[in-house]
Amino acid sequence: RPWPTPQVFRPLDMFLERCHDQLHVSRTAAQYETLHGVELGGQSGRALSARLVQLSAAFASARSALSSSSPDPLAAPAETFDPAFCAFRAAVKSLDRQLACIIGQAFDEAQSSEAALALLEVFEPLLEREFLQAELERVHIALLA
Repeated sequence: RPWPTPQVFRPLDMFLERCHDQLHVSRTAAQYETLHGVELGGQSGRALSARLVQLSAAFASARSALSSSSPDPLAAPAETFDPAFCAFRAAVKSLDRQLACIIGQAFDEAQSSEAALALLEVFEPLLEREFLQAELERVHIALLA
């Protein structure tokens, strides 16, 4: 904002920031939920599918750690919530990198344009994730070429 925040609005700003944090957690959870039951084909399909299961479990663990930091995240003190939220974001960033590698390998092994398009459809809910966008941009260019 272009003006300094008066002290009287600081609690409201902190609450709004926490609401945005919770929205981020919810959106991320909804995106990672789409990995359940995904079976990939191709030469390494089973191994890649197993890695997706591991990623889902790792995400569930990171989310559980965040949830256990406070029973009510909107009322939790910053000293408790902020470190847990930073750890959650770091874990998700690492999972995003791993997921980008899995997606890249799945696309590299796609045997046809139809198979690649089917993969795009499977991973479509994850396209909003910033780290995955770079990997999928490479795939889009290869599909159009």
